Amino acid sequence: MFEHWAPTITRVVQSTEADYHRGLIQAFPGCVSIDNSVRIAWQDVVVEIRLRDLPDFSVGLVVLPMLEATWEFIEGAESCQRELLKKADLSMQRGLG
Repeated sequence: MFEHWAPTITRVVQSTEADYHRGLIQAFPGCVSIDNSVRIAWQDVVVEIRLRDLPDFSVGLVVLPMLEATWEFIEGAESCQRELLKKADLSMQRGLG
């Protein structure tokens, strides 16, 4: 199976904006700036992330906050961009048990 790499990736994630910021800061200490968007400058990669609140997802009495995260890679080789994304994904994982 072939995978096409695009410089812009949009994802729907279960998180609050504050938790999303914390996860990125944990993964990339000293490399994250937060303004209207989130910017990560890590090694040779620069990415801007725009967050948009989505309606909460409800399961019975459990209400989960949802976000749309659009990642736009500005600089860096594809291999380094993939490495940054993998590192961010690992930092954002949350266990339930």
